[in-house]
Amino acid sequence: MFNFSKIILVLIIVLLLIFTGLSIKFLGTELFVFLKDGKHNYEKIEATIESISLESTSNPNMPEGVFTKDICSISYTYIYNNKKFKSDNIGLNRNIDYSSAFHNKLYKKLNNVNQVIVYVNRDNPKQAVIIKYDLINRKIGSGIITFSFTIFLSLLLYQNFKYPANYISNQIILK
Repeated sequence: MFNFSKIILVLIIVLLLIFTGLSIKFLGTELFVFLKDGKHNYEKIEATIESISLESTSNPNMPEGVFTKDICSISYTYIYNNKKFKSDNIGLNRNIDYSSAFHNKLYKKLNNVNQVIVYVNRDNPKQAVIIKYDLINRKIGSGIITFSFTIFLSLLLYQNFKYPANYISNQIILK
């Protein structure tokens, strides 16, 4: 006959390993984006907007004109260590596919201004971005949730070993 408590224990351990892996995956990718290129060491400077436009593009997987996407194209120049540089980066995270709503808001915000704050890589001044930390918040949230669930499963496992099912009945003293 099967011992169901051992089967449940093995299932909890397997779930614990799965959720640990998922939390490492979700938090690890965003931590990599955060630490990549030393973004925390980027220097904040002013840049001059050279050109800005909002272009509507079609989805290549759909018929022409169906599900178009707006993309804000921006070009700006900045001076760093007495040298002039030009960039068109919004952010360095290539995993983000910014929505049309984001591009529309960015265009509306920057269309009537000449200056914008950018963040320049001190080690490679050719790298500049408008958005310093372009992280995917959904992945950070998923990582936090899976990590919390992993802690919860670990606590259940610990409780199972420390206080087995017959713990209370073993506390009864008979004469």
